Amino acid sequence: MSTNLNTLFEDSKENDKESTKLPSQIRFEDKMEQEIPVLVEIINSAFDEMRNQVNNISPDFRNHLTKPNRMNEQVKGKLIEHYGDKIKSLRYNRFGLFLNDYVFLFKKFNNKGFPSNIRTGNSVMLSTKGKLNFQGEPEIIFIGFTVTHGYEDMRTIKAVKIVDEEVQWAVNLQGLAGDLRRKNTPTVIPPTGQSLVVKPKIQQQKKTG
Repeated sequence: MSTNLNTLFEDSKENDKESTKLPSQIRFEDKMEQEIPVLVEIINSAFDEMRNQVNNISPDFRNHLTKPNRMNEQVKGKLIEHYGDKIKSLRYNRFGLFLNDYVFLFKKFNNKGFPSNIRTGNSVMLSTKGKLNFQGEPEIIFIGFTVTHGYEDMRTIKAVKIVDEEVQWAVNLQGLAGDLRRKNTPTVIPPTGQSLVVKPKIQQQKKTG
């Protein structure tokens, strides 16, 4: 069940329903459970760093590529800091994260929320630097973000699986990361009869005189 690129996802609620998830999406969410919050944090941090850098550049020295280029540099640099040699250089001046039998490609999505100018299949993997340790062809997932006009604010961070230029599935990584954090946060259950309210400590003043 695929969705044509031209009709894709304005945060469709159906993507959040378990009953609509394809096996490949369920597998992705299971295998990447520990990494999804990390990827979201990296992209958010890269966005903040990009904004800080651009604010220090005089408007006279900026052009329409200043913000996209700084964002791409920040994402790549922070991924390398965290994942090291799992980041590989690819064709077309791109880079990918090779992890858990996936190749993750990072880019800004268009206003409709999907990647444009995509190249999938073996051509993406050719001429990589370093030996690839995959058996067969790895699964390609796009990790992308949408921003408001002028890169003022981050809107969404999503993972998209595309097969034959059609979207197979898409998932909101920000929402999923929040769910995973709540899932992995231990719940403290007090002993029977005790209150959950934490009483503030009263600081005693030293007597003088």
